[in-house]
Amino acid sequence: MVISTPGPRNRLRYAVTDLGAHLLRESLRPDEPNCWKAGKADIFESLPRGIILAWLHSGVDEARRGVARAAETLLVVTRRRQREAEELRGYMLHLQAGIAKADPSADQGELVATAYKWIKAESDATLFRLQAESLERINQLLADLPPAPQLR
Repeated sequence: MVISTPGPRNRLRYAVTDLGAHLLRESLRPDEPNCWKAGKADIFESLPRGIILAWLHSGVDEARRGVARAAETLLVVTRRRQREAEELRGYMLHLQAGIAKADPSADQGELVATAYKWIKAESDATLFRLQAESLERINQLLADLPPAPQLR
């Protein structure tokens, strides 16, 4: 956890408590496969914080390993969303065929909802794939990080 104290010129100073330091160390253990993500879709958003924390805690090499793990996770999510998109597309085409045959049980509302879900899954898959690809460049940039400063 973090505490704050008043600083000069109406600023706040933040410090990590002992409990916060313990929780941070636990979350950065190298054997923790999910230490880079807080949720299913925010891996990329939370990555800069994770990189800095890993760099401060364990150095550049651990930060680079974390980026590689994040890229792998993003590719897994990409493949999952691609499979969902393929299934949704098939179902959408099935619904469309029923409507074309004037099947009274065919639901146009379900077709619209399925089309939306299909487009969303395709968009998500593309976004996650591009994020995974961009991590290659970020990992190259990490080579320029100096040794981590020793914080009190």
